[in-house]
Amino acid sequence: MAMARALAALMHESRLKNFIAAGVGRREVVQRYFSTGLFLVSWALALTPAHAATRYDGDGVPTARLEQQRWLINRARFAPEREADRLGLTNSSSGGHPNYDACEDTDGANDFGTTTNQWAAWVASKPPLAPNARLSQAAQKHSQDMAEVGLLTHDSPSSNYYPLNSAPYQRHAAEGYTNAIVGYYENIFYAYAGDGGSYPSNAILSPDIHDWFFVDAGIVDRGHRQAILSASAREIGLGHQQVQAFESPYYMTRDYDAQD
Repeated sequence: MAMARALAALMHESRLKNFIAAGVGRREVVQRYFSTGLFLVSWALALTPAHAATRYDGDGVPTARLEQQRWLINRARFAPEREADRLGLTNSSSGGHPNYDACEDTDGANDFGTTTNQWAAWVASKPPLAPNARLSQAAQKHSQDMAEVGLLTHDSPSSNYYPLNSAPYQRHAAEGYTNAIVGYYENIFYAYAGDGGSYPSNAILSPDIHDWFFVDAGIVDRGHRQAILSASAREIGLGHQQVQAFESPYYMTRDYDAQD
């Protein structure tokens, strides 16, 4: 708990710098917390509703940390408003209401909408995300690729696992995953040991990673939180890689998608 509080304090006290890159049909936001060396990146395409997945590809073999991530994501999806209240979020938008704090948007991008009807869709309970072996394979290889190259990016940074610059959906397809929705979400995470090795990277707690993604401080469109609460996603793939056992960069990939 002391480590979690210390990391949270560092996160909130850090100076923030945002790098925003936009392309046709996509939004990408990169955020860096300087004092912790923490990076969060969200990649999203416009989503359309999807039917529940019917093909079973297997669960894969998730580590305890990754399975905990899935559990935390599904807890937030089951009760988005309770998750927002737990993390102290407040919807201060015009017309905001305590029942819609999961739509907190203090940066004013209005990506959750501006009416109670629009907010209600986000705070509604969502089905749990099932693990998918193919998505997890893509997420794990991408985490390894980023760790080996030393670059946080949604496009494949090398040709070691997929063709260079492969997008998330192309990596999914390469593993035999057939997208049933127009678009998908991918969240990637990077953390280093901190300036001057202030704490070991292996001490970053899995619940802290989830909380950072959900709060999404400094990310204008709250893209990580939108990924967690996506009504279109039905399955998830998770992967992570640390360059070395201690005092080294740690990478995580969370891929949300759905298929027939």
